[in-house]
Amino acid sequence: MQQQGKAVPVYQTTHEGPDHDRTFFANLLIDGQVIASASGRSRKQAETNAAIKALSGSTGE
Repeated sequence: MQQQGKAVPVYQTTHEGPDHDRTFFANLLIDGQVIASASGRSRKQAETNAAIKALSGSTGE
């Protein structure tokens, strides 16, 4: 994306729950604006789910 002159996506992640049962939440931001939000059982899964939502046009809100 950056080579094409587009903004680089940034992820903001948080989590909640006990160590053995965490849920992670990710916001995908472009130019400081939330494009998509998603959750998952790991940070990577939450970020991947947010990216999939962003590409499909769903914001999850």
